[in-house]
Amino acid sequence: MLNMRIEHYIDSLIKKAIPFAILRPPGHAPLLVIQSDSQSNQNTTLNDGFNFYPFSSREKLEAVNIRADYVIDLSSDQNYPELENISSKLSIISEQNEESIVDKETYVEIIQRGVQLIKQKEISKIVLSRIIAKELKSINYWSIFEKLGKKYSMACIYLVNIPGKSVWFGASPEKLVDYSNGQYQTIALAGTLPSEKDLKWSSKEIDEHAVVANYISDCMVRRGIPFQKDEVYTKDLGLISHLAQDFYFRIENEKDLEALTQEFHPGPAISGYPKEKAIEFIYELEAHNREYYTGYFAYQLGNLKSSWINIRCAKYSDKNLYVYVGGGIMQDSNPEKEWTETELKSKAILDIIKE
Repeated sequence: MLNMRIEHYIDSLIKKAIPFAILRPPGHAPLLVIQSDSQSNQNTTLNDGFNFYPFSSREKLEAVNIRADYVIDLSSDQNYPELENISSKLSIISEQNEESIVDKETYVEIIQRGVQLIKQKEISKIVLSRIIAKELKSINYWSIFEKLGKKYSMACIYLVNIPGKSVWFGASPEKLVDYSNGQYQTIALAGTLPSEKDLKWSSKEIDEHAVVANYISDCMVRRGIPFQKDEVYTKDLGLISHLAQDFYFRIENEKDLEALTQEFHPGPAISGYPKEKAIEFIYELEAHNREYYTGYFAYQLGNLKSSWINIRCAKYSDKNLYVYVGGGIMQDSNPEKEWTETELKSKAILDIIKE
């Protein structure tokens, strides 16, 4: 009964074009964050709220900022706020999409061009992505959110409604900056292989991860921020695994933290290295706009304060589901294997849809 009640309430928020987000950080109950009106909110310095940022300023998209006028624990049977007086002329989803979907042959050619750039010493790494499209006449938002949470317990699960445009959702394994126990944490996450027993990492994945880890270290050294880091380990995420390394640090000044966050994003894990040059080549090679894919979402809800890279995600708009996937390309990348890697990553969302 509780699930049915949540489903109906979420559907009503979408029909009324109410901005909202659902969050389930690892180890926490799912929280519904609602803004009490349908007005666009450009205040990015909210005390409590949810912010959703695009990949880069070149996407020509505004950040989505949702005030936490109401925060509801969806694991409890508490009363939901009545929002009957709110109305909007916006349809449930009005955005028209003409996304560029590439086939395997085209994507392999894009990867080959990326490898060639690396061999020519233009860059040392580039992250290249593609979109998988699936027509869906309807979608059960709460069911998808709940299934993602059960399947990916160590990921941060989210769903955000951008009224009149789209609904985004995903299961991110990659912290941008997290705050807990009086200190901040970030993670170097890169390198991907299918999960299996006694996994053996090749030099390609090890080098790919080292680019990200070294970049994070360099950022903090440049800013004079003392930090500690754990040993590199394998992070198992179901069908796939990544190389990971946790970094811990302290910052007292909020402005310094904001500056460091902006330096971390978009970092080499989602763009390449050097990142400015890699981003230029991304816009030259990729056939689509990333929009909020490989952007990040951030929230502050009481003691919960964290930000996560928006990967393992999808957009639902105009009765179509768009799943965004990509991978880090190095000099010894195999284009066929890179295609297979994106197929595996897409299953994080597509397997849930099939269920």
